[in-house]
Amino acid sequence: MKAFLDKMKAFLERFFKDRSIGFYVAMGIALVALVADIVYVIVDHEDSDRTFTWVGFALVLVAVFSNAVTIFTPLPFAPIIPSVLYSVSFGVILKACLPSISDIWNGVNFIGGNGELGIVFSAIFGVVAIAGVVTCFLDMKKTILLVKE
Repeated sequence: MKAFLDKMKAFLERFFKDRSIGFYVAMGIALVALVADIVYVIVDHEDSDRTFTWVGFALVLVAVFSNAVTIFTPLPFAPIIPSVLYSVSFGVILKACLPSISDIWNGVNFIGGNGELGIVFSAIFGVVAIAGVVTCFLDMKKTILLVKE
């Protein structure tokens, strides 16, 4: 058991050794998006005809799992994939929530649904989408510049 733990520790040290802030931002937004998506389906699925959309839920899950491409591959264009998926899922979720949010703005309960949850989840997924776009401009590995004298 100790040999396995030593090998695991060595693997994790090598894996996280040369990672930059972009890597940690990508991992952080994937974690936030996954937790928010799970909470979204648990809390808001009762109003499935008003403020919840299975397409938005699925797009967030696909975006979270596409972050593995960003994390485990050295491709420079890899962060574009999850950021596009996060942005599209934000748009889909906002579109589903907007009629209920307009009820709050107008002070009339015409459409129904839980507009407060729509505002909260739209804001969370909007921040995740913006952070996903930011990761497109950040390196995933540290670069060391060598200067000759």
